[in-house]
Amino acid sequence: MDPQSLEDRLRALEQELSIAKAEKQHRRIFPRWLAISKPQTRSPAHQRKHRLWFFRNLFTRTPRISTKRFFLLFVVPLLLLAGGVGAWIVTQTKPIPARYRQGLNYPLYYPANLPNGYGVDPTSFRRVDQVLIFHITTPSDKPITVSEQHMPSDLDLSQHPSPAGIPTPDQDNFTTSAGTAQTSFWGSNFVTSLVTPNTWIIINVSGYTKEQAELIAQSFRPL
Repeated sequence: MDPQSLEDRLRALEQELSIAKAEKQHRRIFPRWLAISKPQTRSPAHQRKHRLWFFRNLFTRTPRISTKRFFLLFVVPLLLLAGGVGAWIVTQTKPIPARYRQGLNYPLYYPANLPNGYGVDPTSFRRVDQVLIFHITTPSDKPITVSEQHMPSDLDLSQHPSPAGIPTPDQDNFTTSAGTAQTSFWGSNFVTSLVTPNTWIIINVSGYTKEQAELIAQSFRPL
């Protein structure tokens, strides 16, 4: 081998050695798992299969959720909603309409156990300031007027004095589950006065007997 060919061969070996060292250094600095690979191209069939898998799992797979988070996100709001709806139903289904109950500063009473043939006229409710008024229908078609108001603070009705200040022969005193009561004439009206701890109930029973008046008064219960 002539000297020129030997020199070319040595030069080629040195160049290959330098390239090998450079590649080794590159692999040390940039490990294989950090190499940026060329994005793979998928066939149309593979892409359709991937889309079908995505939409199928979107509607069929249920995400995992902890019991505590499920309780807070779903159970508690449902309980609160059910309680609110229940309270609204109870409020709206009371026998005295809500618009007549609002703003009153005393407990209301309602004749819940009236004798057969008697009933409350649901269209008769009205308010005069703080006084609630309604009618009880009867078999004789002669309505009984009922008024309820806060017990007057300056009037002692515990003994039910008659309007004239003296006992009268027609006076009838009795006790109900709501409070003490008295039936007597107030002027020309035959009236039952029912006294509860905070509410005064006046029942105009003109045209009815004391026994009928007592049955009506006995039917009143607190709402």
